[in-house]
This record gives sequence, structure tokens and C-alpha cells, in this order.
Amino acid sequence: MKSLHPWIAASFGIAACIATPAFAQSADDEVAGPAVKMLDETESDMARDDWNDDEVGDAFLEEYAPQYEGGRGLITMQGMSGMFQNPTSGTLPQGALTVQWCILVLESDHPAAEYGNGVMAAYGVTDWLEVGAFGDYIVTNSAAKSAGVGDIGAGGPFVRARLIKDEEWMPEVSIGGIIRDGSDRGDGTAETFIAASKYFAIDEEGVLKGVRLHGGFRYKWVEINRNLSSNYSAPIFYGGGEVSLPYALSFIAEVGSKYKPEPLNDMAVGDTVPWAFGMQWKPNSVVGVSVAGVQNQASDAGDLSFYFGIGLAMQF
Repeated sequence: MKSLHPWIAASFGIAACIATPAFAQSADDEVAGPAVKMLDETESDMARDDWNDDEVGDAFLEEYAPQYEGGRGLITMQGMSGMFQNPTSGTLPQGALTVQWCILVLESDHPAAEYGNGVMAAYGVTDWLEVGAFGDYIVTNSAAKSAGVGDIGAGGPFVRARLIKDEEWMPEVSIGGIIRDGSDRGDGTAETFIAASKYFAIDEEGVLKGVRLHGGFRYKWVEINRNLSSNYSAPIFYGGGEVSLPYALSFIAEVGSKYKPEPLNDMAVGDTVPWAFGMQWKPNSVVGVSVAGVQNQASDAGDLSFYFGIGLAMQF
């Protein structure tokens, strides 16, 4: 999930004693000697305090410096955090734990399913390494049930590692993978991916704060049934944009390539380019919400499904 924090900056002052001209002119030698000595000691103390303050100040600013965020999103249909259908490059901060849930309500004439639920939990092992698990449960419709296809559940682990930070002209780049398996039929998927993102600030105090571009490549292996020859693998290219708005809102749109071979498209699912658009709201580091319209590849063109996701996070 992407979080927004208020950050603290601090500076340290120095107190110094100042001798007035009146004091210096009226003092005799016995008084002036200690006064001069006091001034010398004060200057020495000031120099030492300056050094100590610089050292303490640097440590303080390092401790409370703004935390790197990167292209972190919320739970997706793929399982890991990202836009709505595809993962992004951002990883959790070190010691952060998040638990998220989503639901995809499919259009009424979907060929196989009514809706699907997904649950994801992830932990930031370091600020560049994230591990977790994802599980989903798909409720099939009456047509699928009459054909002998019952509800489907699957789940498994995932990992994501950030290779490059989004700094100066360099984009953020991450790699990862996820494995899901389950149900009596043996449905399962496995995939690896590489994702990149780059943020372009526009006006952090204005209506249009900035734009982040996302892109990636996934390679997916699908096992529809251990006893059938309809298993397949395919590449997926995807991209998207995220517009940062006031009140911690982001407008997001994404599109991906079709990934099922033509014979499978004719047999089981539609032949539509998958895309999605919607909003993510991340008001703080604790909660995040997604709402989107999704054009699923298994749907006819123009038939949108409703997507909703919510996540909670805590820092250890």
C-alpha cells in the first residue's frame, strides 16, 4: 500500500553570554581578567556546542527523515499490491505488516463466475524485500455449476525485491513472483514479473500534485486441470498511470495485453483486452481503499465488473 506521513524537522539553538561595553569599561584589572577568561571559555564552549549540535542534528534528521515510498499500491486481482489488475514496483517499509481484502463482482452475463474474494498479507523484511501470501475464492455461477465446475479456491506465497529506487532520473525497478494452487481440480498459477515506476512532481500544494507512470512484464504459467492438456503459459505486458490529487486521492488507469492462447479464448473465456480505471485513497499509513471498474478478459467488451479493496497496515 502507498502511505502519506507528516514529518518532523528540528533545529537546535545555542545560548551564549555577551559582555556589554559598560561592564568592560568600569571593571578594574582584577575583574577584567576573569571576565576575559570567561569570554574565552564561552567561545570555546560555543564552538564545542556547534559541533555537538551538528552531530546530534544530523542523527535526529536521519532518524526522522521522510520515509521512501516509491510506487506502492493496494491489493490487486493478481494478488500483490499495485494498481487493480497488475503489481507495481513499490515494496513495504522495513517492519511494516499489511493485511488487505478485495472483491470483484462480475457482470451478470459472465461465462463462468459471479464474484471472487481475495485476501493478502505482506511483511517488509527490509525496505527493499517484501514477502507475503495471497488467497482467493471464486464463486462460480449456475451455468458453470451445471457443467460440473464448482467454486474455486487457491492461494500461495509471493516475494518482491526492489532493485533500484526512484531517485533523480532513475525509475524504481522491482522483480518478484507468486505461486497459487488449490481446489480439487488442481487449478494453479505461477508467475514471475518485473515492474518499474517513475514519479513526476507537478505542484505538491496544488490540485494536480504529480503523476506516476507504471509499467511491467509478467510471465504466467496456468494449470487449469492436472488431467487436461489445456494448461498454458503466456507473457503479459502492462502499463498504467497514477495521478496524485488532494485529500490523499489518486486516479489510476491501466491496460494489459491479452494473455490466453486463442484456442483457450474460444473454449472458456472471452477475447477482450483487460483494463481498469478507478481511485485509491490512502489518507495515512494505516488504511487504504480502492474502488474501480474492471474490464476483465473473460468478459465481453464494454461489460465492466466492480472492484473494491481495503487494507490495513501497522509498523513494528
